[in-house]
Amino acid sequence: MNKWQIKLACVLLAVLIFFIFLFSSRQGRTVTLPLNVVLPEDFKADSLIPNDVNLIITGSEERIYMVDVSNIKVSVDFSKVDSEGIKYAPVELSFQGYDKVINTSLVNFSLEPSNIRVYFSSSK
Repeated sequence: MNKWQIKLACVLLAVLIFFIFLFSSRQGRTVTLPLNVVLPEDFKADSLIPNDVNLIITGSEERIYMVDVSNIKVSVDFSKVDSEGIKYAPVELSFQGYDKVINTSLVNFSLEPSNIRVYFSSSK
């Protein structure tokens, strides 16, 4: 082998080791949070609406346990429903003061479920 081939093989091996370490060091933490539901005034929900959702926090172990979940609120807003039938709305996260405490670009947040489906009928 030539010198450049050995150097290229070493660089590729180093990149491979880096990605293996990066993905093996990611941890996950799941917490259950109460769901705040905003319902429309002129319609009633005829299907069950979950009381809470699971928040999955992924990142390095040091960072995911720095997240204070008491400062995270989850909500779903159906206030704009204007007709009967099945309606979908995304579950929304709101953070209070996290831009000052933790770099949220280093921690990923996902929700289960991420959308809520509800059947609405006229309340009149």
